[in-house]
Amino acid sequence: KWSSPAIKVAKPTVLIPVFPGTNCEYDSWKAVSDAGAVPQIMVINNLTSSGIAESVNQFATALKSAQIVFIPGGFSGGDEPNPTYEDVKRQKTGHRETVKIDYDPSSVSFGELFDIFLSKVDPFDSGGQFIDRGRSYTLAVYCLNDEEKTVALSKIANLEKSAGKKAFVSAEPFKSFWEAGEEHQDYYLKHPEEFACELISSGRKKNADPNM
Repeated sequence: KWSSPAIKVAKPTVLIPVFPGTNCEYDSWKAVSDAGAVPQIMVINNLTSSGIAESVNQFATALKSAQIVFIPGGFSGGDEPNPTYEDVKRQKTGHRETVKIDYDPSSVSFGELFDIFLSKVDPFDSGGQFIDRGRSYTLAVYCLNDEEKTVALSKIANLEKSAGKKAFVSAEPFKSFWEAGEEHQDYYLKHPEEFACELISSGRKKNADPNM
């Protein structure tokens, strides 16, 4: 049986490490804020040995006050090492586009995080999400253990029961996570006009921030 968090936090702090060369952490900041949590950005200095040592100490301190660690988007689910965005998009691998989240189960549960995930997607679409089609855009949660898988399957079953139809969300064992390249990160900041048009044409607008 999955145990509830020992400590309930109304607005959990989400620590978002920023590594030089990637930008999607700022997109993550907005997603976390929109979900009602408190995002905390921390820039990691990995250019020198002294910078790395200082960043490790700062990260350890920041981690004590955070309930969740949010890691950049990438790819999971397949067996191919170092997949490229183009190969994943063209369905040439077994990977899906993925976000990796590390969290403190004493403050926020896997089930609560999964509820947030389900509220931001269309779980009844079998072929992808909105205009993004193909297996790499279908829904899945990658579980670290049997407890997480049990929780996920239970919530999927409850969703199907309440909706009266099949949900296409897979609960699979975690294999690996490969971070996507910088040129495919943080799209909405690099191409704001294209992103705004895609929100409307894709049907995502109803799940997006009305001020975007």
